[in-house]
Amino acid sequence: VASSSFSLEDAARALDLAERLGKPAVAGSDAHAPSVVGWAFTEFPALPRDEAQLAAWIRTGAGSWRRPGAFRT
Repeated sequence: VASSSFSLEDAARALDLAERLGKPAVAGSDAHAPSVVGWAFTEFPALPRDEAQLAAWIRTGAGSWRRPGAFRT
C-alpha cells in the first residue's frame, strides 16, 4: 500500500483496495534512486526463518507497513 514512488493519493487508493479485497497491507521501497531507498518498508515481528515463513506472515498480515519518507506530490 506504500512505495517510495507513490503519492499520498496513490497510497490511500492502494490501502482502500487492499481492505476491500481482504488483502494484507504491505510496503516496499521500489526505489528508482538511491535517495529514496528505505522510504517504504514492511516491518515484521522478527527475521523470518525462511521464505515460507515470510510468505505466511505476509498472507496473515503479521507485518506493519511503514512510510517514513515524503510522499510524492
